[in-house]
Amino acid sequence: MWWWPGDTEVPPRLGELLQRRIEDVTPAAAEARDVLALGEPLPYDTLAAVVSSEAIMELDEQGIVTSDSGDGTVLLRFSHPLLFAVAARRLSPARRRALAGRLLDAPADHVDLLRRAAWQEAAGGRPDVELLVRTSRSLIVTDPSTAIRFAERAVGYDDGPAAAVTLADAQAEAGRPEDALASLTVAAARIRNPDDRAMVGLSEAGLTLWSLRRPAEAVEGLARLENDVAAEVVAEARSARALLTLFSAQPAAAVRVADEMLAGPLPPNARRRCLMVRLAAETVGDRPGEAQRAGTELTALLRTHPAPPSARSLSAAIAATAELFGNRTGELPRAAGSTGRWPTPPESMGSSGPDGGASPLPGPVWPLLEGVRHHLAGDCAAAAVSLREATVQQLAGEGLFRSEATGGLIVVLAESGRLAEARKVLADNAPDAVAVIPGMLGWAQAWVLAASGRTTDAADLAVRTAEQTAAVGAISAAFWYLADAARLGAVRPAAELAEGLADAVGSDITAARLAGIRARAANRAESLVAAADAHLAVGLFGHAAELADLAGDRAQRARGRGADAAAARAGAVAALARRTLGTVCAARRYPSS
Repeated sequence: MWWWPGDTEVPPRLGELLQRRIEDVTPAAAEARDVLALGEPLPYDTLAAVVSSEAIMELDEQGIVTSDSGDGTVLLRFSHPLLFAVAARRLSPARRRALAGRLLDAPADHVDLLRRAAWQEAAGGRPDVELLVRTSRSLIVTDPSTAIRFAERAVGYDDGPAAAVTLADAQAEAGRPEDALASLTVAAARIRNPDDRAMVGLSEAGLTLWSLRRPAEAVEGLARLENDVAAEVVAEARSARALLTLFSAQPAAAVRVADEMLAGPLPPNARRRCLMVRLAAETVGDRPGEAQRAGTELTALLRTHPAPPSARSLSAAIAATAELFGNRTGELPRAAGSTGRWPTPPESMGSSGPDGGASPLPGPVWPLLEGVRHHLAGDCAAAAVSLREATVQQLAGEGLFRSEATGGLIVVLAESGRLAEARKVLADNAPDAVAVIPGMLGWAQAWVLAASGRTTDAADLAVRTAEQTAAVGAISAAFWYLADAARLGAVRPAAELAEGLADAVGSDITAARLAGIRARAANRAESLVAAADAHLAVGLFGHAAELADLAGDRAQRARGRGADAAAARAGAVAALARRTLGTVCAARRYPSS
């Protein structure tokens, strides 16, 4: 599977034909065409302030432009994307500069940030630094290379650190941590007040955690920052510390900080971070009701207080994970931007602002969660396809979910018998200490051991990993690991630890896993069939079939009418689980249009 991050080229012969069409107009219409080529769509009032209305009408009558209206605004654009491509390609730098300079003086209330910033860039001279910084920040998720270009232009004209910090964040997302460190050195030299100090400190901590992969150092840096800044910005540093603690595979510790802060008034950005922490921690802590309440509050906050695209995408990723693990039926988010590394936030989460950048075209389903969904269902082959793509995406840039992607890929490769591939991923890109879900490395290592034939060692490691994971508050992940430990043969140790954690079970999925662990320990056909039914009900089709097969084997060894009935029921459940798995996975691989 491939991503194409660049533009398309117009074939030469087709370009000649289209160029003849757009050139067969009067000089006034040609000028209107060239202005529109600087960034469609344009509001009619903006274009009419630069060229004559007669020129606009000529383009309309020739079918070169089209228009649509909404909210009282008429927007003009080329009637076909190839016409726009040809018109834009033929503009010389000098003509771009002259026309962009005129557009800067035109009314632009309904023109988005990206187009206005492009005019600033084309016109030359001293730019609007605030506009370039806002535009750059709006593009970090979807187009980091363009974000870098705008931020670089702004840095030379900014007396404060905002442009340099934005440049550093864009460079980090583009996978250039050394350049980001250099930009933060520039930003640090321009600090003027406590807000500036907090801005630079938060960016430094994010770079240390996600790009340099040093979570303890990042959290310690934010703790020092809390003591260095004025009281009015302490909440920014402390809420960021809670978020970075979450990404240090410490959900219980992170939510303690977040809950303490949420008990009082908070600025919107700090409240958003704390709600993200609560949503994620309650999800991995297997408390779906609390997670849903945190998600509802987070969504409401994002609707009323616009947030940067990176914050909205991170919120979307955590919220979608909560939906998946909470056994609800929400649609998975779509991938955003040229890399697909981030999910596209749903409309219910608001926008980045009234004049945010142009909305990207929706991509395919976000590969990371699509892979997890396939794995939950029991289709390791399909999971490997999605998780391989997710791994490639998360290995670039900051890679917030790198451990989850690589760990999941190793597991599904090993579980499906592709040992050499699993070993290679484990050797080259093993999960590290930066993760929202604890235990990914131990889980991956356990399955590589199992695929190597060392099932006893694998099962023991899975139990130890589950114990460590539960100790930091990730109950749902711990039960996933325990279920695998029981499947690999550590039935009694897995059951003993599961019983000790049983009171913490909150979701239907984890309750089904607990039932499966108990049934394996009891080794009775009736218990195994009931556990298979529970797995089937929550969409764990592969494990449901496995448990039903065990129930059938156990029933065949027994004697009597009850055993025959249990065997028949086990066979029916196994057949239904496999049939449902095939139907569901085929629909996900080949969705109808």
